[in-house]
Amino acid sequence: MQIAARRPARPRPFSFSSAVAAIALVVASVAWPASAWTAVAESVSGVVFEDRNGSGRFEEGDRPLSGVGVSNGRQVVRTDAQGRYTLEVEGDAVLFVIKPRGYRTPLNEDRLPQFFYVHRPEGSPEMQFAGMEPTGPLPASVDFPLYPQEEPDDIRVVVFGDPQPRDEQELDYIVRDVVEDLIRRRVAEEAAFGVSLGDIVFDDLRLFEPLNAAIARIGLPWYNVLGNHDCNFDAPHVDQSFETFQRVYGPTYYAFDYGPAHFVVLNNIVWLEEDDRRYYRAGLGEAQREFLGNSLALVPEDRLVVLLMHIPLVVSTPWVEGERDAFFRLIEDRPHTISFAAHTHTHEHHFLTAEDGWQGAEPHHHVIQATICGSWWAGAPDEYGIPHAVMSDGTPNGYSVLTIRESDYQVGYRVFRRPDDFQMHLHAPASVAAEGADGAEVVANIFNAVPEAEVRMRVGEEGSWAAMERVERPDPVFLELVERENRVADRPWRNLPRPRNSMHLWAASLPAGLPPGTHTIEVRAANGDGQEFRGVRVITVTP
Repeated sequence: MQIAARRPARPRPFSFSSAVAAIALVVASVAWPASAWTAVAESVSGVVFEDRNGSGRFEEGDRPLSGVGVSNGRQVVRTDAQGRYTLEVEGDAVLFVIKPRGYRTPLNEDRLPQFFYVHRPEGSPEMQFAGMEPTGPLPASVDFPLYPQEEPDDIRVVVFGDPQPRDEQELDYIVRDVVEDLIRRRVAEEAAFGVSLGDIVFDDLRLFEPLNAAIARIGLPWYNVLGNHDCNFDAPHVDQSFETFQRVYGPTYYAFDYGPAHFVVLNNIVWLEEDDRRYYRAGLGEAQREFLGNSLALVPEDRLVVLLMHIPLVVSTPWVEGERDAFFRLIEDRPHTISFAAHTHTHEHHFLTAEDGWQGAEPHHHVIQATICGSWWAGAPDEYGIPHAVMSDGTPNGYSVLTIRESDYQVGYRVFRRPDDFQMHLHAPASVAAEGADGAEVVANIFNAVPEAEVRMRVGEEGSWAAMERVERPDPVFLELVERENRVADRPWRNLPRPRNSMHLWAASLPAGLPPGTHTIEVRAANGDGQEFRGVRVITVTP
């Protein structure tokens, strides 16, 4: 049961369970074509309550909850002592509760949080992938049930970049490479919830539901961000591009509290139309910026704010002029923020400064998350028939675990079907002549290292530790992989992407005077947040 809503002519609760397939969100920043209908401003109210009997309806014995945020996509109001709120809506509208700490919202059968009500009088236009049926008149009361749960000061969140299956075969890769791996790792026992950072699927929106059902097997509540491949490309108007996503997942932007942190899911996909051509850029729009400002005004300054989006704040797709700076102005005065994006199919840590337009006192940590599908499931299949899908910066496909302790955090990375301590590739010659050993190069691709990581190398247990220098160039391990696979004629797999410079590459030369024999190269790296990484490579020095 998602909400309870009561209509004037029929004073009984609205049943979400009977309408879930028909509900979708119309984001307040989206304007319908003028020909659709004439919007009439209306006032709606409801109750946020602790659902003590589990009915999903506000009934005798339930406890109203005061001070809980509710939004219409622009304004945010807090419930009063009786748990009531009132908001204005105009035409199509979305109402959603901002989940407070210590409570959970209802979950549907695929463990997707149900925290919203959508008013869509006329329903969605006819398209290849279905939107929602008409909702009819605005209910007299829209009520949001919540359920108590324990939320400690130390939480973990599973973060996925683009799952992006294009067909049932790639959906099966996700099941065997990703879902089964997280079940084996018992991730549901350590994490509070998971989130996918957009491009949930690759254009075929029929895959939403089977993918949701598969990810639900992990056992966590799961939030989803809108990506540019999650849209209705045949929508009659660009403003209707999110209809199917909204039917399945609800709001394209919203916020919630969990444990010590405040989470904001953003929709930064802006579709534009010019000369009968549609294309997308990054941006938020006026309504979403207004919502962000209003919701953050209710969040204490000492609380960590985690912002989740699809298109990164750096590189990749251009932002609509002025949009990124306007977003920065809303968050840069806060002392504790971190943001995640995906989209580029690489894994990167950026620390934004004035050179990036950031005016905060401290750099802003922005993570470009590696993807579930890696390089779009490219590369030769392994012994189980699953493509290795190594990404263009040499990072194997994997996921992050965001650990939050009060306002501190740590971003860890895990590679699918590999031990947790598999954190780097080392490239060095298998053998080298003694007279040329001191010129041989060792390159370490440390997948989750930040640019300022301390990276050192030694040869042998008695060797001296020497600093490695950070370089920006393609990973030689990935270059050799591409070359090796390209030598195969009539390849029955998708080609790997063009190699690109890696942000997490360090290099050093072997020390002079290595005697003939077998030697162990050891590389150690430290991120400065308590994370340390170790890698080894064995080489032979010949006379």
